[in-house]
Amino acid sequence: MQSTRSVLPLDGTSTRRRRWGLRAYFALLVVAFVAAAAGATAYVFVQTERDGRDGAERDARFAANTAATQLGSAVTALKTTVNGLAATPQIEKQTLGNPASCVLQFSTPGTSSGHVDVLRADGTTACSSRPHKGTAPLPGYKGAWWLRDANAGAMVAAPVVDTMSGGHAILVTKPIRGGVVAVFYALEALGPDLANLYAGGKPLEFLVTSRDGQTVLARSIAPRRWVGRSIRATGFQAASGAVERRDLDGDTRLYATAPVPGVGWRFLAGEDERAALTAGNRLRNRQLAIILAGLALVLVAAFIVYRRVAIPVSRLRAAVRATAALTPPLPVAVSGPLEVAALGDDVNALIASVARELDERERAEESAVVSERSYRMLFESSPVPMWIYDRQTLAILEVNAAATAHYGHSREQFLALAMNEIEPARDPGELPPPGTARAVRHVTRRGTAIDVRTICHGVIFGGRPARFVLAEDTGERERLEGRLRQAQRMEAIGRLAGGVAHDFNNLVMVMMGHSELLLANTTPEDPRRSQAVEIKKAAERAAVLTRQLLSLGGGHGTEPIVLDLNATIAGVAPMLRQLIRSNIVIEFKLKFRRCTGYIGTKL
Repeated sequence: MQSTRSVLPLDGTSTRRRRWGLRAYFALLVVAFVAAAAGATAYVFVQTERDGRDGAERDARFAANTAATQLGSAVTALKTTVNGLAATPQIEKQTLGNPASCVLQFSTPGTSSGHVDVLRADGTTACSSRPHKGTAPLPGYKGAWWLRDANAGAMVAAPVVDTMSGGHAILVTKPIRGGVVAVFYALEALGPDLANLYAGGKPLEFLVTSRDGQTVLARSIAPRRWVGRSIRATGFQAASGAVERRDLDGDTRLYATAPVPGVGWRFLAGEDERAALTAGNRLRNRQLAIILAGLALVLVAAFIVYRRVAIPVSRLRAAVRATAALTPPLPVAVSGPLEVAALGDDVNALIASVARELDERERAEESAVVSERSYRMLFESSPVPMWIYDRQTLAILEVNAAATAHYGHSREQFLALAMNEIEPARDPGELPPPGTARAVRHVTRRGTAIDVRTICHGVIFGGRPARFVLAEDTGERERLEGRLRQAQRMEAIGRLAGGVAHDFNNLVMVMMGHSELLLANTTPEDPRRSQAVEIKKAAERAAVLTRQLLSLGGGHGTEPIVLDLNATIAGVAPMLRQLIRSNIVIEFKLKFRRCTGYIGTKL
């Protein structure tokens, strides 16, 4: 089983490379344990069989060497017995000359039987250690194949048919004058005797063959059947030299071979393969039981550990997935071993951190929304033209209403422009330093060139670097400044005129007062009366002029009155001619009718 593994977000998704899951690791661990157990089992099988075979071969080799040595010693003892008896001076006279007085004794170890005989040259028995009942003559060995050699010299032969016992025997002879001293050692009991002495309680087969290995001299199993038989055509002889081969009865044995000292016979000790491996098999079975028990214990332990680790981890994962859909995520339940519980605590700490981060992000987003809304409001409602353009392409990205109105473009048309179209003299690679005011010339939609003062700042707009431009029309500013200066001059003139009007009004009041006194002190017939009237009219006109000057200076308020424009204009005409330079001609064409609503001055 595989699962994805990465920096896991709270929703449980993963986009990183695939990794093995915990179950897969435990499965691999179990497979490793099973493989180790299988390897140990195979090793136990192979090594146990090897050890059993090696042990059986060692036992067979030891038994073969020991028994062969012992058999050689026995043959040597038989030779000693024959030689000693042949060397006795009386053996020729008493035994051959007076057989009735012959007394011989011979004993063999174990259950093997044997006897010592004194034979005449023709093979008849003169004396024998074998008990004999009755008066019948002892059986002899006339015509035996070995008789001529025995008369010629000392010899050891086997297997030889013993006519007295009817079995096969080892024959050891020594010639004497007129006869032969011969010892017959029965072979049928030799194999079982050697097995009893040297098998050590193990199912060993002892087999003695002739020098050429073709004839059985002794065997511990079924000796009567096999002693004296030729094994030339048997499978046992065909496998000669092999350690593992089938015996004469067809059972598989492990053989060791040793020569019998002094005679050259071959002594074979073979241990039954099944019996030899039985003990090893019992040990192997015990070891296998231990291995299987250990494997079962490991599997149970792995299963318990898996449940103690994987289930809490799965629950933790499910809890994390369940809480990932919540905003903010909730803490998860903590259970399982120490490490899993610590992982749960870490996850809860992470969830708490994520919750705090979410809160901070929400507050930041709200602040950003408010800031953007404020910026948008300030940007859109600003009376100063503003726009944003891309630093790389110089394309206009955003523009406010003041810019579109001032340059004569619609919003869509302005956004379709590039910075070098608004400012044709601009070097495309030039980027003015941020915050630096520059006097440049821009082109409006009608193609009119206007002088502006720009200030640029670097910003990030739409995730890419951009420039924010604030443009101020310096021509309009100069016009406004001229108007301001004119207004200030007019205000100064008004203040001057007001001050002059106050002083002049005082003089006019004196003139009017004295004219009133003249009119009061003269009669209608008095020629000075007309002069006083003219002085009074001039004073009244001067008073009107004073009120106009005070109105210009802002010293008095105004209110609507009914007046005659023709008369008003005619009244100010002399004053205007005095104020305007002489090279300027003033003509009055008084065509106004009497009207109302004109703003006049009333003191």
